[in-house]
Amino acid sequence: MRPPGLYGLPVSFWALWAVTLVLSVGHFVAPLMSAWLSRDRGLDAATIGLVVAAFGGGGIVASLCGGYLADRFGGVRVVVVGQLASAGLLVALAQPVSMGTLAGLLFAYGAMSLLPGPALSSLIGRLVPPALRERAYSLRMWAINCGYAIGPAFAGWLSTYSFALVFYLEAVLLLVVLLVMVPLLRSTTPPSVAMPTLLHAIAKVRHDGVLWVFTAIMTLYLTVYLQGTATLPIVMTDDGFSVPAYSTLLTINGALLCLLQIPMIRVVERLPKTLVMSGGLALTAVGYLVQVFATQWWHWALAVVLWTVGELGIFPVASTVIADIAPHSLEATYQGIHGLSWPVGRVLAAGLGGLALARFGAASLWWVCVVALCLTALALLMSRRAREKRETVGRAAAIG
Repeated sequence: MRPPGLYGLPVSFWALWAVTLVLSVGHFVAPLMSAWLSRDRGLDAATIGLVVAAFGGGGIVASLCGGYLADRFGGVRVVVVGQLASAGLLVALAQPVSMGTLAGLLFAYGAMSLLPGPALSSLIGRLVPPALRERAYSLRMWAINCGYAIGPAFAGWLSTYSFALVFYLEAVLLLVVLLVMVPLLRSTTPPSVAMPTLLHAIAKVRHDGVLWVFTAIMTLYLTVYLQGTATLPIVMTDDGFSVPAYSTLLTINGALLCLLQIPMIRVVERLPKTLVMSGGLALTAVGYLVQVFATQWWHWALAVVLWTVGELGIFPVASTVIADIAPHSLEATYQGIHGLSWPVGRVLAAGLGGLALARFGAASLWWVCVVALCLTALALLMSRRAREKRETVGRAAAIG
């Protein structure tokens, strides 16, 4: 029997979906970070890459700690701590500070802003039956992308007046979310399971080869995917395009995801996960191939459309894979380890991308991205058998 509710999903899921949507609208500082450092701070590409890498480094700490803390102490507490600290750090980032202080603040902001992620992801796995997980994670991505379509467009316009206003506004939104949404989030929390010890969590995660291989695959993909916020704004700025012109590309990305994510649910639910992800990687590779030859704004827009369509199935399918293979008592921990692909990918994208752009130029960087995506697809196919076996066992255990 399917649970009652829109799209067959329980009401508790939709409460969590609303929280995700509001939070996503407010998370618009990170996509504009490179443009801010380039325009307001006057940093070169290599330095920007290193500074933004500090933000990704904080995210690594969040992924390693946030999942276990959510399993051990409860997801709502982790969400509250992360959002409160993020609001304070955003205010501090808006102030004129030294380069060392700036890097330190970005590191702390990366840790605190991403701390709630594993808790929110694992709640979906607990609230939704295994057969509906692809649908639930697709709708979660829809909420994230709707917020992503709204936030950067407004922030890009606001940045023409002052980037400080962008930081202040996001801080206010985070606090409003806490006041309005935390009581709702608390009411959606499923019954707790046995709290794992740290040693148990480390031992279980350490020996899970399927988890680490899949996380490595996603990290390589995200190292390329995040060039869209790490180096693309630098390339476009150097080519004479304005910050709003780049922000419009982010809006196109988010708008397409909002329009196409729900129709894509049928594809995600009916086709094998590996096939869906491989197709997405192929489209992303074509998009970066277009960027090799891009000289006009519509060239960049075409590239964005291609790798936007490519990502439609990749992220919800990846989250579903982790939910399927995770032990019941370590669901947030596993989502946290999988979440490492984002901050590690951001560190590699910003650091390596910035250095490659400074030394070899944009065309060479985009060619490397195309090759990396081909290698990612190959690794995904080669690891398919062990991963799908674990998914089948995990779903059977969840059904009972």
